[in-house]
Amino acid sequence: MRGGSEMANLYSSGFEDFEEIPDSVLDEMLKAGAEIVADEQRKTARSMLGEKGRGSGTTVRSIKVKSPKKSRGGGREISITFDGSRPNGKKTKRNAEVAFINEYGKPGQRAKQFIRIANETATDSVTEVQEAIMGKWLESQ
Repeated sequence: MRGGSEMANLYSSGFEDFEEIPDSVLDEMLKAGAEIVADEQRKTARSMLGEKGRGSGTTVRSIKVKSPKKSRGGGREISITFDGSRPNGKKTKRNAEVAFINEYGKPGQRAKQFIRIANETATDSVTEVQEAIMGKWLESQ
């Protein structure tokens, strides 16, 4: 995982060395892994940010997995984003900005690193599901 131009966006790639693997298989691997990470981010956000009382659950509901696409390096990538915005007085605030502030904190608000914790927690599950997809494809060859 690496941070994108928006710090609340996450990217998963790294299959550039597997040119013989069809994009459909790589996309399946990325999608399955991203869904696990997004689910873990939702779970961790609920426990750390609160869905009732302290928080409205807007950040949790804004976590979305995008469609896989070709990366700049020629491989495949997928994004997990915090889509949309929410009312903030007379203005609106992007959910990605709220997630960033929750993750890294600001003066008077401590960091609640739900993204980092979720990503680390999901690593083994992501590896397992992606290995299974790869193994299924290899067996079919």
